[in-house]
Amino acid sequence: MKKFLCTILFCLLLTVSVSAEESYDLLYSHVDGYARAVSDLKWGLLDEDLDIAVDFTWDYIGILSENRRLVKKGELYGFLNEAHKTVISPAYVQAGNFSEGLCCVKNAEGKWGYINPSGKVVIPFTYDEVSDFSCGLALVKTEGFYGYIDEKNQFVISTTYEEAYPFYENRACVRIDEHYGYIDLSGSVVIPATYELAFDFCGGGAVVKQDGGYGMIDASGDFLIKPVWEQLSPQLVNGAIKGKKNGKWLFLDSGGQALSDAYADLGEFSDGFCPVKTEEGYGYLNQSFQLAISGQYDSVGAFSEGYAAVAKDGLYGYIDTNGDLVTKLMYTDAISVSAGYAGVLEPETGYVFIRPDEMEPVEEEPDVPKEPELPANTLHLQIDHDIMKVGNEEIILDASPILHQGYTMLPIRQVVEAIGGQVDWDPEERKISLFYESHSVVMVLGESGAMVDGRFTLLSSPPMIQNDRTLVPLRFGVESLGCEVRWIPETQEILITY
Repeated sequence: MKKFLCTILFCLLLTVSVSAEESYDLLYSHVDGYARAVSDLKWGLLDEDLDIAVDFTWDYIGILSENRRLVKKGELYGFLNEAHKTVISPAYVQAGNFSEGLCCVKNAEGKWGYINPSGKVVIPFTYDEVSDFSCGLALVKTEGFYGYIDEKNQFVISTTYEEAYPFYENRACVRIDEHYGYIDLSGSVVIPATYELAFDFCGGGAVVKQDGGYGMIDASGDFLIKPVWEQLSPQLVNGAIKGKKNGKWLFLDSGGQALSDAYADLGEFSDGFCPVKTEEGYGYLNQSFQLAISGQYDSVGAFSEGYAAVAKDGLYGYIDTNGDLVTKLMYTDAISVSAGYAGVLEPETGYVFIRPDEMEPVEEEPDVPKEPELPANTLHLQIDHDIMKVGNEEIILDASPILHQGYTMLPIRQVVEAIGGQVDWDPEERKISLFYESHSVVMVLGESGAMVDGRFTLLSSPPMIQNDRTLVPLRFGVESLGCEVRWIPETQEILITY
């Protein structure tokens, strides 16, 4: 729902003076006291005072997980510790994040193993596919079959499954014959394989598909929500889940009863408000699931610290929880407020910091260029056009982006390869696999389920073939790889920042 050129959240201490002179190609929110930033295509870390904590020398920096931070130098991955010291030198062609004291890494021969926080290989490089440890077990694949190992590399559940997924809430989804069910930590089938699709347990329930409809079951396999929905969001949040019927979305309780009216689109709750798309435009629901701020904007962001970024006619500003504008719609991009500050994109200056609660009226609106020069790390596409711009270079596409049943579908291979990723196609299983940085996405033609970095999720629209070319839903296919998407409805243009 957010139509931002790149996701930039600024966390500053209230006593810090703001300098508009500092600018970066990309900024992320502060997590554990540090913000990731990109300058001249190199990654670094900023502290809460915006001082450089890690120099801009890395080709990628991840978030801190169990006191280890994934970094990339050239084509190899390693890890920093919480003091930003290199404790595991870049040596692996692919790596996950530390979980339950171990991290999966891939060697130059294409095999996966696990290392401990000191970098010692504790599980040898013998597996074709792996997942992070969860519930004490890790999913591994060898010789074409999946099983589960413990931290001592002992098979707790033997490699008997052609398709299986990691444990969550002591249940793992597996395919038995042509249907899906669930096993427990001992490998016993506790929920029979009767479902057309099944997803991870989360919040005490799991979304499943049966007889063409989506529902939700509990840990015993009993239906909490009957399978009569066109689509369900993957999990319960504060006792509510999103369901789609007759092309419209609404909030349901854990028993499937409606909590809200039906809308064209629903976002996620943040600070007591949820973005919603009405017939008039985007607005917000309150915690009572009532329309609290009317649908009057072309796009809206999440509320944070009492403010939300909104856009109309290509210009951004901020509103408060009453729906009143606290800044004019005058920026070409605007980002969520954090620690009292927000990042905005001014046409001539670049990204600068403002405080929405101290904004003064602006006498003149800036002259916004309609076609700014694209940054080097941005792709430009347009619906029904077979030209993709990469920086200032033009590439002829094998298939044009299209609108299909209300969703933007993208020719995924050329897009992923343009950002330096890899696309694999398995014609027998009709399976599409995408790889970029430390992300992986697996989809199947015509199926509404997908696996993103080892976890099940639901697609807004399934992948499809048109004119012998594979098309996938724009936001899912791109954002799952860590990229950012901006959609310009007036011209049906797509900007992808990677």
